[in-house]
Amino acid sequence: MKYVLIGDGESPHLLKWARELSKHTDLWIVSSRGFLSDFFEFVDETHMFSFDAKPTISGWVGVFLKIFSLGKWLKQIDADYLNPHYLTSHGLLSIFVKRFFVLRGVLIGSAWGSDILVFPEKGTIFKKILIYIIRQCQLTTTDSHFVAEKIKKMGGVNLMVFPFGIQEMPAKFDGKNNNLFFTNRGLEDIYNPFGVLSFFSKIIKMNPEARLIVANTGSLLSSMKFWVVQEDLSNSISFVGKLDAEKQNEYYKSARWFISLPRSDAVSVSIIEAMSHGCIPIASDLPANHELIRDKSNGFIFKDDELEDFSYVNFDLNKLESMSDLNREWVMENALFPIAISDFVNKIAQFR
Repeated sequence: MKYVLIGDGESPHLLKWARELSKHTDLWIVSSRGFLSDFFEFVDETHMFSFDAKPTISGWVGVFLKIFSLGKWLKQIDADYLNPHYLTSHGLLSIFVKRFFVLRGVLIGSAWGSDILVFPEKGTIFKKILIYIIRQCQLTTTDSHFVAEKIKKMGGVNLMVFPFGIQEMPAKFDGKNNNLFFTNRGLEDIYNPFGVLSFFSKIIKMNPEARLIVANTGSLLSSMKFWVVQEDLSNSISFVGKLDAEKQNEYYKSARWFISLPRSDAVSVSIIEAMSHGCIPIASDLPANHELIRDKSNGFIFKDDELEDFSYVNFDLNKLESMSDLNREWVMENALFPIAISDFVNKIAQFR
């Protein structure tokens, strides 16, 4: 089957989808920006179309100027499926090109979370745009049942829900550091990184041996570093920047705890990755987090006003090991991405 993936070729998430789909389909890829170098390892350059757009107004003008070139390219491919990822940008682009150039490919939408949870909250017109996009898709994928319910309410049909899981299970590591906390969400307001710092400052008061590793980067990095210095926590909190997969896995492996306290989120890939390494998640009280975490069974879910109640220093080591094992078992049974994509490919065959 000829399959066109449409999204941001500089996103590791799109790369992950592409790598797995390439095992099942004749894969072609459209990127609104450029491509990560890893794409060229398994996709021929002739199967790739790049807008090379920059995240500026002039950059997006460049995108629209290339739409007609894209339409001609897709017309020649004559794909069986068009699969935009992130509905409110790539979805709208795909619908326009499909209609204007009369492409026969089945439209499959893949929601990423904020396109469903945040975009329609901007106003009525934005919600109407999203509803229109959703209703043009013959199948829509999402990684969260919570997001799926919202899509259904906007007219979505033929939904398929599966976590954006891991490629394979990592080996179990028996040397976890019970005092080590790790977080790697973006350092932007929606991920509430100052909430993470504030929460950890309470942990330090209970256990001065605790340490927090903060990975990733973002617009709040400088102010976070300043806060840490002002609170005299420089010896307890370390900023390690954006990590490659190998280094990130080392922190997952060593850390007993993983903190994720966003204000809004779908099912978090980071939490799934952490769980696969036996980390115990500490998460905000969001519907999608309840799909992964059973509070006080394999992790902890807190409302903001409850964060002070986390007296983890009293936890028995055997209890911690049991929670870690439960997380690994859940991932093995529910969140292996190759299995999910294989099921997905079998599902879309009905639309040909």
